[in-house]
Amino acid sequence: MIRRMLLRAVPAYLVLALVLAALGAQNQRLLAEELALIDERERIRREGIALRAEATAVQGPLAVARWAQEHGMVPAPEAETSEHVLALPAPEPAPDAGGGVEVRTVWR
Repeated sequence: MIRRMLLRAVPAYLVLALVLAALGAQNQRLLAEELALIDERERIRREGIALRAEATAVQGPLAVARWAQEHGMVPAPEAETSEHVLALPAPEPAPDAGGGVEVRTVWR
């Protein structure tokens, strides 16, 4: 009886050992993949920090003015001729047509 139980238990033990070995191999593969993803995330984070530092040098009005001057543009006060264009005056209201829909527009 005990011998019969041992004969049945040995194959079950071997099958369970193989299943456990397969799970361990899968776990190690997933661990390697996770570590690779963590390294990639760290590389992207460092690249983002470097790009933010680079972007601070080119953002803002002073950076735009510096870029414009480096490309041959001159500020308006230093230009020889400049013309200020004002908005047109508001049109005169039309005479009352005697009913209907009235629309008023504010010109700015």
